[in-house]
Amino acid sequence: MAPAITLYACASGPNPPKVAYLLEELGISYDIKSLVFGEGDENKPGVKGASFLKINPNGRVPAIVDHENNDFCVWESGAILQYLAETKKGGDKYIGGGHGNEKYEVLTWLAFQISGHGPMQGQVNYTKLFFKNYWNEECQPSVVKRFENETYRVFSVLESRLKAQKQAGSDYIAGKNYSIADMSFHAWLRIAAFPGLDLSGYPTLKAYMEHMEAKQSTQAATKKIADACK
Repeated sequence: MAPAITLYACASGPNPPKVAYLLEELGISYDIKSLVFGEGDENKPGVKGASFLKINPNGRVPAIVDHENNDFCVWESGAILQYLAETKKGGDKYIGGGHGNEKYEVLTWLAFQISGHGPMQGQVNYTKLFFKNYWNEECQPSVVKRFENETYRVFSVLESRLKAQKQAGSDYIAGKNYSIADMSFHAWLRIAAFPGLDLSGYPTLKAYMEHMEAKQSTQAATKKIADACK
């Protein structure tokens, strides 16, 4: 049987796993198409190649093609998560029940992840690990520190939020249930050690990450992406 969804991903990067986590939770069949950075070629298509730019004109992953909806394309991780949660059977569970204040609580935290957390942690990755390769010089320490400090500030926000949630009887970022906000944060937090960021000063956040990492859907999605992108 043909998969319901095609998910475009690269071997590295935290955004495609967000989508895979939700697809696993929903039990939707999906195929992963692995892309390389740049234009690629016939054997290894790339995110800047002509065929993929027809799907996502911004040339970034993730993107999906929904074969159950006339091959409708959606790109940008937050938009994909919201689309799947609002259009697929059982998806409302992952977006605060699909209505009311809890839905917008989930969407608020999702927006914070994609606009605040991801860009800051991404800049830590870039300035510490990739800047020199592109520019043949070290990034100025003050620039690196600016992004590190802002990322740690985000971690502090999450630490406080999770403590408050725990007092209210929830193990999750927003509302009472595992949601697309958790999926979005988790995908980035799980690679925090990659540029040397340390979660040890945030015990509630660290415990939350261990909880997220142990989920069967997390493990299945992680393995499927790794296998597809070998």
